[in-house]
Amino acid sequence: MRRMGWVALALMVVAFTRPAAASCVTCSSEMYCADSPRGAWFCLGDGNACVMAGRCMGSGGGGFLDGGMSMIQVSLLEDSPGLMTLGVSRRERAVGPVAAGRQATRIARAATGGGVEPAILYSGLGYGEGVTVAFRSKQGDGFTLRRDADGRGARLTVRSLLGGRPGRVLANERVDENDALLVRVTLDGRTRLLVLQAATLPKPEAMDREELVKRELRDAAFGRPADARPPFELRALDR
Repeated sequence: MRRMGWVALALMVVAFTRPAAASCVTCSSEMYCADSPRGAWFCLGDGNACVMAGRCMGSGGGGFLDGGMSMIQVSLLEDSPGLMTLGVSRRERAVGPVAAGRQATRIARAATGGGVEPAILYSGLGYGEGVTVAFRSKQGDGFTLRRDADGRGARLTVRSLLGGRPGRVLANERVDENDALLVRVTLDGRTRLLVLQAATLPKPEAMDREELVKRELRDAAFGRPADARPPFELRALDR
């Protein structure tokens, strides 16, 4: 009986000290992403459209970690001769809390020492963690992205998309919460510049940053078609 009492006490301690399972992520009615008991592992929205990838059943996964939020800002910029000086990838340190919308073009211009800001092909905000996601064009080309939380930042791995699977590594870099990672990728038969930021923050801080990013996205979308769809489809490759 005494042994059973100790076992029961141990189980109670585990129950009260074990972190709650991370929740899934889903598209909201505002065409952005929110946590959910069921949904996807990865979600990306820009206020006009929202896409998800990977079935999440709420068993410890998705875009919302225990006590934190796995944010991802994703922008695709049109290529230009001035961007050639960036090489395949480059980490830009301490660019600020926003790396989407027009801020993404400013970051790209600053990284090349000036010149004309590239046009925005797509820019969105989302959540995702521990899943490899393919960004695939109608032509079948594109790239893959994986985000793994690391402190208040994350490790970002970007690969080319080859035959529907991850190909050559284009970037494998740890970024801090205010850094940006610039990667040259191929989408729809053309070279594009991918601008990423991946902060892992407590929920109150993440919500404040989310509002800043949404404001930037609204400004960048001014005058663009309200029904514009992303120039890619998302697919989770390992979930």
